[in-house]
Amino acid sequence: LGLTVGVASCLCILVYVLAQMGYDTHYTDADSIYRVQTEIKHLSGTSPDTNTPAASPPIAFALKEDFPEVEEVCRIVYMEQFESPIRLTESTESHYAKRGYVADSTFFKVFDYPLLEGTPSTSLAAPNSIVLSSTLAKKLFGSQNALNRTVVLGAGEQASDKTVTAVFKDDFGKTHLNPNYIISMNTPGVGQFVRNNQNYATQNFVYSYVKLTSGSSASGLVKKLPDFLQRRGAKDLAATGFEKTLLLQPIKDIHLYSKGIQSQLDQVSEIGFLYTLLILAGIILLVACINFINLSTAFANTRAKEIGVRKVVGADKGSLTYQFLG
Repeated sequence: LGLTVGVASCLCILVYVLAQMGYDTHYTDADSIYRVQTEIKHLSGTSPDTNTPAASPPIAFALKEDFPEVEEVCRIVYMEQFESPIRLTESTESHYAKRGYVADSTFFKVFDYPLLEGTPSTSLAAPNSIVLSSTLAKKLFGSQNALNRTVVLGAGEQASDKTVTAVFKDDFGKTHLNPNYIISMNTPGVGQFVRNNQNYATQNFVYSYVKLTSGSSASGLVKKLPDFLQRRGAKDLAATGFEKTLLLQPIKDIHLYSKGIQSQLDQVSEIGFLYTLLILAGIILLVACINFINLSTAFANTRAKEIGVRKVVGADKGSLTYQFLG
């Protein structure tokens, strides 16, 4: 019983640890995709320093303009931390969905989600366009096609009509990006604010991703970012009273290596915690094995007749030892 419980506990821990591995590795260009990370140090010392996985609105596309090694960029605004009602225009029955994004039209150029309906290059181009996950589309439309249908997002004065321009497969792979729906950045409101904002110091709430060209060095680009920030936003930074540092975090490191980074898009794990669990699993299994061996050895004297018979037919000390240890 002790050995069984120990092995079962060890396997449960291993299953959990393996489930936390392999995030964001399924994208075609995963090795070239990075998230812009911002470290802010307040010079006055009155506010704590912050480390955020987001950046100011204009930074992403400015990087693409200034550096040829940046092939493509995409910005994401996390809109709906809480559930938002969504329904068909001809229905009064609403479904509630968390994790709503507002994203640039380049979203599917950076993250190659398979589309069940629609075209990647144009699905987030027009204002008031919305892309649905396959799970949400099935809730709203059942087995019917969702493309070019109209849905109402929000309630009361916040309600607005959106045109479904694509449906993406949401069980594509393990990722820190898990939207239920994505709204075009060209839509009035938050999208318009992000597009028009040109301050390089403040409003660090836009999750910004860059895809580098083949063979480009992320570390080499990071070395150029301080000069880039001073060249583009020296006046903005001087007016804020804090220092700002831009870093690039590999997308495949986000889930396990984001310790100390606040305001994540989705729940992340911690590699140190997983190592602790693996050590714990090893200790549990070791204790269970030692206990089992001790009990087996203690019960060995009840098998004296068996041992005598084996010795008579020629068993030596070594083979008896291997038998009981085995």
